[in-house]
Amino acid sequence: MPLISNQRGISILLLQQAAIVHLFGLIWGFFVPATPFPRMALTAHITAMSDSMSLLLLGLILRFEGLVKVEQWWMRAMIWPSPFFLWATVFSECANSVWGANKILPISAAASGAHGAKEWQETVVTLCHAIGGVNYVVCWGIIVYALFAGVAAQKEKKEKEA
Repeated sequence: MPLISNQRGISILLLQQAAIVHLFGLIWGFFVPATPFPRMALTAHITAMSDSMSLLLLGLILRFEGLVKVEQWWMRAMIWPSPFFLWATVFSECANSVWGANKILPISAAASGAHGAKEWQETVVTLCHAIGGVNYVVCWGIIVYALFAGVAAQKEKKEKEA
């Protein structure tokens, strides 16, 4: 997939990825009972469903360039790759419903009876969650900042000064 650098293009990418992640989450729901650790599989299903809505919201917010304008650097460095990190997290949770890793999601693992996986499997699940989580927190931090200090705030400030 080519690097999209404009805000409109990235918003479309996010909306498309949100729809695909949501569909994947719905389909994955049928496989939940068939996995060795169904509660972990349910976690993957819920993650896909909730993250797809978060991506959808992110894409919709970015469509309103009159409200939110994000710097190109932030778009390329953090927001553009966010769906890919999200996919890595969802896929690692799906794999974890077979592996039973218990280090990064100890509450879910305890509820499902998972006693740990091979070290490389634990590492994969941990890295996908850690990198994806940090990326997503930064993405939403950028959006919240842009909502409060961005285009709309600058317009309001100019109106008060006039």
